[in-house]
Amino acid sequence: MGTLSSSAVEGTAAEVLVRADTLGAISEEPARLTRRLATPALARAGDLVARWMTEAGLTVRRDAIGNVVGRVGNADVPPLVLGSHLDTVPDAGRYDGALGILLALAVVQRLRARDALPDALEVAAFADEEGARFGVPYLGSSAYAGCFDHDWLELVDAGGVTLRDALCELGGDPESLASVPEPRLAGYLEAHIEQGPVLEREGLPVGVVSAIAGQMRARTTASWPAPLASDRASSPAAATAEASRRRMAGVSSTAGVHCRVDQSSSTPRVVAIRVAA
Repeated sequence: MGTLSSSAVEGTAAEVLVRADTLGAISEEPARLTRRLATPALARAGDLVARWMTEAGLTVRRDAIGNVVGRVGNADVPPLVLGSHLDTVPDAGRYDGALGILLALAVVQRLRARDALPDALEVAAFADEEGARFGVPYLGSSAYAGCFDHDWLELVDAGGVTLRDALCELGGDPESLASVPEPRLAGYLEAHIEQGPVLEREGLPVGVVSAIAGQMRARTTASWPAPLASDRASSPAAATAEASRRRMAGVSSTAGVHCRVDQSSSTPRVVAIRVAA
C-alpha cells in the first residue's frame, strides 16, 4: 500500500490510509507518535497537510497557533467546515484526529471531481485538541472560533516554556489570537475514529454521535496524619480520587473522569495526596 500514488487513488480510502501512514511518521519521538502543540513536529505535519490542501484546490491559511485551514468557494458565504485535530497525545494512534482531516480532504476531491462543491467549504486541521503540552485542551479550535483567552498565553509546559514563547519561536504572533472574531459557519462535521469496540462488535462501518463529552481538569489536595495513612497510603489517595471523580462526573452524563495521583510531602508524619482529575 505504501507504493500507491496520490494521482492513482485520489480521494479513495486507499489514499487516506497511505496519507495516515505518512502523517503518522511525523513525530517528536523516534519510537512512537507524539505531536504536541507548537513543536517542530506539528509544524512539519502542518506543512504536509497544507500541501495536500493546495493540491486539492483549496486556498490555505495558517493562524498564529498553527491551525491549517483550506477553503474553496465564495468568500462571503458561511462555509461548511470539515476537519479534526492534527496534534496527538504521547504514544498516539495514527488515526486519532488525522483521520478526520484526511477524510475531509477526500470529500473535497470527490466533490470537485463531480463538480458538486458547495458554495463555501473549509477543511480545518486544528493545532491543539489534546492539551498534551500546556494542560488546556481545545486551544486550536478556540482560536479558530474566536474565543481564545489571552491569559492562556502564559500557560507553561513541563519544561518551563510559556505558550507565548513557544508560538513566537515558530514565527507566530500570539497577541493576534485574542482578537479573532467569531466566524460565521453553515455547520461543522467531524469524522473521528471510534475509540472503543462498539462499531466493530456490531459490524457497523460508521455511527452518528448523539452526545459529546468535553474536558474539565481540576486539582484536589488533601492530607492525612501518618498513622491514618501509613499502613495503606493508597487508601486516602483512592478515596480522594473517587470523590473527585464522582463530583466531576455529576457535571454531565457523558463525562469520563480520569484521576492521576501523586504523593509528596515535606512535612514529617503527614502523607500529602495531590489528585489531578
